[in-house]
Amino acid sequence: MKITFPIKLISEANNFDHWRVKKKRKDAIKLIMRSKLSQLDPPELPCKITITRIAPRPLDIDNLWYTQKTCIDIICDFLIPGLKPGLADSSSQIELDCKQRKGKAREYAVEVEISPCKALK
Repeated sequence: MKITFPIKLISEANNFDHWRVKKKRKDAIKLIMRSKLSQLDPPELPCKITITRIAPRPLDIDNLWYTQKTCIDIICDFLIPGLKPGLADSSSQIELDCKQRKGKAREYAVEVEISPCKALK
């Protein structure tokens, strides 16, 4: 299953916006992703999630993971409902991989690929 979200992910670690601005941005990401995911049936576990950030400029690896944290939490909550928000990504049934790809000028998106995998330890 491959889903593309029209979202611009920025590195919150290097961003000094007011906390309300950051919360508004995070809430917009949640709304977009949850509305699209709610139309799908969750795949069976265990699975591998590959999140690809598409943007004109790349980020270093630690900023890349930090940038995708909100997306990871939302997708994992979709796959394992019923847990407190933000806890599902610690499941041993989910393997995570974060990538990035160069896009055109002013092209921003997030591609999420969920694929089955062998049982994880």
